[in-house]
Amino acid sequence: DVKTIKIVVKSKKKPNLVVGDNDLTLKVYPFKNNDAGSGKPGASAPSALADGDTVSAMLGMELKPSIEATSEADSRKTITLKMLCSKGEKPQKTNSGDAGGTSNSDGTSNGVAAGGSGTTGNTDNKGLVYTKWEEPSKLGFTFPDENAQKPCTSDKDKQTCSLEGSTKNFAATTKASATFKSAEAGDYQCVVYALKPEALTKFNEEVAKTGVTPSAISAAFAAANLTANKNLAKLAINIHVPEDFTLPHTGEWNWNLQLGAIAAVMVSVLAAGFVASQTEACRKLFYERRRC
Repeated sequence: DVKTIKIVVKSKKKPNLVVGDNDLTLKVYPFKNNDAGSGKPGASAPSALADGDTVSAMLGMELKPSIEATSEADSRKTITLKMLCSKGEKPQKTNSGDAGGTSNSDGTSNGVAAGGSGTTGNTDNKGLVYTKWEEPSKLGFTFPDENAQKPCTSDKDKQTCSLEGSTKNFAATTKASATFKSAEAGDYQCVVYALKPEALTKFNEEVAKTGVTPSAISAAFAAANLTANKNLAKLAINIHVPEDFTLPHTGEWNWNLQLGAIAAVMVSVLAAGFVASQTEACRKLFYERRRC
């Protein structure tokens, strides 16, 4: 008898990584928990900010957001983080007349009113405009340059990069920590970018121009056929710095003072009663001894 044996040899080589449309991910955290992933109580990582989220910081207090970017498959390209910021200002009328304008789909106003009057720049829901975009350092941010960031790349078709607190490996990663400490109260907008080399080149070209804005940078990316979440990723955050902190108004005396005063009176009454009772007891004891 003749028997046929079929031997199947499977290759241990992993398939090549394919860079998809959602290859690049950018996350910004309001702070970094150094114990995240350690298993200690309360050591879970903070939730990442969504695009357009607002964080608040007291005047003079440091805010230290943590920024991370990951690539699933683009192992040879370094990811670089960049940021542009602007401080909100009251809009200025371009000419006489009532300020007004038409609304955009994102809820801002283009500042152009019927009848020829209007304001310069887009307004937010507080009526502020953000027209002057500049390096973070000019507004109180300390943002690390390329040499101070912590990038990681892998060999071709490998995923050997990881982030602290994560069990997943990536083809490429980078991370950085920023510091914001404003000397002025107000509202700020910042746009954080995660850029692969081709997008970084275009970004640097645009920020070198006068009057740069995030919209102009996005238009330049589109003109160069650079795709969001593949060649670049961006995320906008709002930072609110209120005026000096004051206690809520509670009248001439607040409740804590009123309750404290009542407690002090009650303690005094109890103490007086105790002293009086002890005095009466001593008096009775003295008279009883004299009778003896």
